[in-house]
Amino acid sequence: MLLALHPLTSKGQQFPQADQLATALTEAAAAVPAGNIYLQTDRGVYEPGEDLWFNARLLNAQHFVWYTPDQTLYVKLTRASSDSTVWQQLYPISNGASSGHIYLDGNLTEGDYWLKAYAAHSFMRGPAPFYALRKVRIIKDSYSLPRSSGSIALRPGANDSIKLQTFPEGGTFITGLKNRIAFKATGGNGAPVYVTGMLLKNGKPLQRIETTHLGMGSFDLTPQQGATYTIQLANSFIALPKPADTGIVMHVRSAGADSLALKITASPGMVAQRIYISSQVRGLMQAAATALLTDSLLVKLPVAQGPGGITAITLFDQQLQPLAKRLVFVLPDKKLNIGLQLHEEHYSTREKVSLTISTKNEQGIPVPARLSLSVFYNAYSNNNDKNIENHYLLTSQLKARIDDPGYYFDGKNKDRLAALDLLLLTQEHDSYLWNNQRQPGVDTRPVITDSIAGSISFRGRRNNSHPSPNLLFVFNAEEKNNTLLSTDSTGRFFLDPAILATGNRLYIKYPGQSRQPFTITIADPFAAITAAEKNKTLYYPPSLKRIQVPDTAVIFSRFSKTLAGVEISAKGAKTTWPKYLGKLDSLAKLEGPADYVGACGLLNCPACGGGTKPVEGKEYSEYIGNRRQEIASHPFAFTAGEMKKVKYHYPVYTEEQLLKKFNLAVAGGYYVSPQFNESGGSPDFRKTIAWMPDIVTDEHGEATVSFYCSDVYGRFQVSVEGVSEQGLMGKGVVEVEVSK
Repeated sequence: MLLALHPLTSKGQQFPQADQLATALTEAAAAVPAGNIYLQTDRGVYEPGEDLWFNARLLNAQHFVWYTPDQTLYVKLTRASSDSTVWQQLYPISNGASSGHIYLDGNLTEGDYWLKAYAAHSFMRGPAPFYALRKVRIIKDSYSLPRSSGSIALRPGANDSIKLQTFPEGGTFITGLKNRIAFKATGGNGAPVYVTGMLLKNGKPLQRIETTHLGMGSFDLTPQQGATYTIQLANSFIALPKPADTGIVMHVRSAGADSLALKITASPGMVAQRIYISSQVRGLMQAAATALLTDSLLVKLPVAQGPGGITAITLFDQQLQPLAKRLVFVLPDKKLNIGLQLHEEHYSTREKVSLTISTKNEQGIPVPARLSLSVFYNAYSNNNDKNIENHYLLTSQLKARIDDPGYYFDGKNKDRLAALDLLLLTQEHDSYLWNNQRQPGVDTRPVITDSIAGSISFRGRRNNSHPSPNLLFVFNAEEKNNTLLSTDSTGRFFLDPAILATGNRLYIKYPGQSRQPFTITIADPFAAITAAEKNKTLYYPPSLKRIQVPDTAVIFSRFSKTLAGVEISAKGAKTTWPKYLGKLDSLAKLEGPADYVGACGLLNCPACGGGTKPVEGKEYSEYIGNRRQEIASHPFAFTAGEMKKVKYHYPVYTEEQLLKKFNLAVAGGYYVSPQFNESGGSPDFRKTIAWMPDIVTDEHGEATVSFYCSDVYGRFQVSVEGVSEQGLMGKGVVEVEVSK
């Protein structure tokens, strides 16, 4: 038995190989963004014209504590079918968290949409996986809610093509040694399928095999010299790789609360050799050991004091070349347990609901935590299986499709740990985010920063030289919060978070006098994001289940039965200028065109030669003949064809024309989210009746909140997610039954 920690000493000598392994691990971790974003929405299904509320948590990617360096969150809502953007805004980040609002336009079409979030230290250049997203569904009305229930069948159809992959434990398949072989069966669309088959040895049946969880299964096999092994599925045959004549097998015997037990076995007759073992969690070295391997070894690596999650174990030879690799999940119960206690069993419409929240660690000790709460009508959940726990501990750690990730963290599933181990057995070792070395030439610089860059350039100056910094004014649409901004010697400037916080729409003006034309340019961060996204692969757990919902006609009646006589106006029906641009539009009309109404009442009367400004939309008579130069005074003669009636309209300026006319540039600041409507008025048809994005439990791990039911009766889901100061994550759910 060998028990070792990093750094390891042996006979008083330092263990230098452990330092080499740690250095290599640090270099690999440098390729992973420092921040990890998780997105939560108030519910999963919406209708056009409604409000979407979201909460973004930005945690340190390794330690899962709040990541505080970033201050600006870039958010987009895109159609899943075309990736076209329907919303994009900036939001402030405070102490690692950002919450906000998105208005869903009344003209949005039905379908799936991606909510995506980006920050300076979570979104890098170059090819990479992308996890900071949430899928939401837009439906026409409640008649469009899903009617199905239960699990989607995992059995393949008659014409489905099945792909079967095999994964020897540790990546080695050795003759004469007991090997555990995991396998995964998927259909033509990549979804898991249930299969049964037969393992054949030299074409003869050896043992029956079958999948045990979501298309995955395993069997033990001790291959013999010269034998061939094949798996038969119906009429198809899949050959196992040829086993090596000699080698080493690494087998995980158990993963307990104190240690991780491994058995390492070498082929009989192999020369004794020095081996090294390391374990790491999210790029953090946890343990390292060394031993002389002659035939077999039992190795125990301590885990009790380390973080929970996926552990990567690697067995090295004496040249530190990998011999075997394995992913194991350790400390699955190391989590934040969130308790939800309603003060009453039943509630009526419009009644006040009180809820006590408790947060404890895995030992039942109260711990403070930052939480968010949403209460929504149960039928408007899209049964999305992604939550804060499986996002940080599983789905954002693997570059792979993970079906039904919540299954592995639900204590009601007795086989969840065995299924989780099977999931990790069927992953390529390099699918673990922290096992990848930085590739030479790959750009890992941030795509965006917390600030928006801009520049001012003067035409005619050699090399656009600036003998001294220029001063600019920045102000919002209300012409408040004026900020004096200085450029550098090249004319560059930055709108930092303090400036971005002064308004959703910011105007930049050069107040100086210049005989040379100049241009103020503002960088578009979303254009940079869109360009960088082309190198990213989206990973999101697909939904394999449908929740059972009441008849949609009944649901529809609950939201529409008292709408008669209630006027509903679209929020985005009328386009109006932002306040400051409206002022510029009025100034532009005053400055031109040169049209006038003469004292005689004619529009642009040639005899009057001047007058007052026309009135928008008023009808005038206008002389249109070609004798204007001959007409000098009243009265003057004209023919019927030289006079016409016109309704006067001033020119319509575009925003671009107004900005150019007044030498201005515009930039987007932080979006100002409205307050969540806690009481919907009368009638009240809110589908989300509570949204509290930042609840903090006290030193006793407790908080009490309250909210009001709407006029909608039925079952509502209370969902609370959060993270403790120690990086423990969890989710709690309870249902509220509301009656008439």
